Amino acid sequence: MHPRACPISPFRIARHALRPCVFAAVLVILAPSPAQVVTSGTFAVSAGGTLLDGDRPAFQQRFRQKKDGFGGLENFTLTRTTDDSLLRFEVRIVPGDEDYRLSARWEKFDAYYVQANYQQFRTFYDGSGGVFLPRNLSFSYFDETLTLDRSYFSFEFGTLVPNRVQWRLRYDRNTRDGTKNSLRWGESNLAGQPFVPRAYSPSYLVVDEERDIITADAGERTDNANWKVAGRYERTRVDNHDTARRRPQERQDRYVTTVDGATTELFSGHGFYERIFSENLRASAGGLVTTIDTNVTGSKIYGATPDSEYSATFAARQPQDVGYYGLAGGTRLKQYLGNLNVVYQPAKYWTVRPGVRYEHLRQDSGEGHFDTDFGGGAAARAFIDQIEADSRNSWNEFTADLEVRYSRW
Repeated sequence: MHPRACPISPFRIARHALRPCVFAAVLVILAPSPAQVVTSGTFAVSAGGTLLDGDRPAFQQRFRQKKDGFGGLENFTLTRTTDDSLLRFEVRIVPGDEDYRLSARWEKFDAYYVQANYQQFRTFYDGSGGVFLPRNLSFSYFDETLTLDRSYFSFEFGTLVPNRVQWRLRYDRNTRDGTKNSLRWGESNLAGQPFVPRAYSPSYLVVDEERDIITADAGERTDNANWKVAGRYERTRVDNHDTARRRPQERQDRYVTTVDGATTELFSGHGFYERIFSENLRASAGGLVTTIDTNVTGSKIYGATPDSEYSATFAARQPQDVGYYGLAGGTRLKQYLGNLNVVYQPAKYWTVRPGVRYEHLRQDSGEGHFDTDFGGGAAARAFIDQIEADSRNSWNEFTADLEVRYSRW
């Protein structure tokens, strides 16, 4: 459902109306130090609100702003530059829309730098379901004003010294937290024949996700050698709940909740080294190590309320209410990879390229859960089957090749 006409009142202050509030300043210092300092910046504020005659969740989703209003610091930037350094600072603070941004970087030219960034914003969703127009039927059983907050944070530190080893360390964190609408609508038979069943009962998704990443690398390039090593560690956690309501306001009224849970830890490290012995001879070697550890949990349960525990005797159970519970499983993977290559030009037009490569991979996977279903008839007997699966494989692979090329023509 969409808001009716004129959702924005004349009293709303447009977000960009106050953008002319901008300042800029330049400061040049010639004494007592010969260094030159330049400072500049901008400043802008904004605010707004709405008088609404219509559906609030639909308005907020369509216009991507809160109906009750917003206001704050739209943009603030400050840059300060000297002969040997740079400082840059950016800020955005808009409560109401929950829109925040902070960014800062300080750099010492040809030496090192440090920077940090944080951003958070809110996305509005309309949790309304469908409307069955021939009977003018619709359902609403939860607060349909849904919001989902996303945040990003990063911190990085590194070096910029010419002709020296360059290294960098970085940390990132991403999150999603809140509720949003779901595409899985529940069915209803209230419309009667010949319109049954029809799916227009709304559903919602509760989101709780986070990811942390740490990366580091170092390297150097000279006239005779080139090398680099890098590593990455990543941890991810997911705990999402999807809830739908089937046959609302009928004898078969019930909820189905699907829980998706997962945790993942990943580490990857790689490096390479290249050496130039002469114009006719060079060699390179590289290696990679990867480990992945994943665990999954979850369930799909029908019950009298959202997030119900499994019950084989709840009153509104129906045949073919297929679900599962007690899901637990995971995958463990390890991979090692290395290679060595040589390029040799013994004479004009001739190139010889020998190389070797080794790879080891091992993967172990396992999963177990209980399948659930209900039979027909008045008894609606419960059926529970225990399911398990395992998979293991590994291999070692060694390859070698030799390429001889003559390229006169």
